[in-house]
Amino acid sequence: MSRFYARGQGRDESISMYALSLQEIMKRAERRRGSVLEGGDALLRDRFLDGLRDRDLERQLRQYLRAAVPADSRTFQDIRPST
Repeated sequence: MSRFYARGQGRDESISMYALSLQEIMKRAERRRGSVLEGGDALLRDRFLDGLRDRDLERQLRQYLRAAVPADSRTFQDIRPST
């Protein structure tokens, strides 16, 4: 999981590719563990937001989550770009 936590959006990487990369890293970690990580979606959501290069976009997405989505159901899918 160290690779997951160290992963940020690359200089020329699209937001969609960054999101897909995080999901792949998470899937590999789960396969190695042999089980789904508890709270995995929240981990994805938070790592995605923390690793975005565009801080204005990060701020806007966090505001959106607080305003539009109930706290107990905020997921990575709520903010992940469509591919």
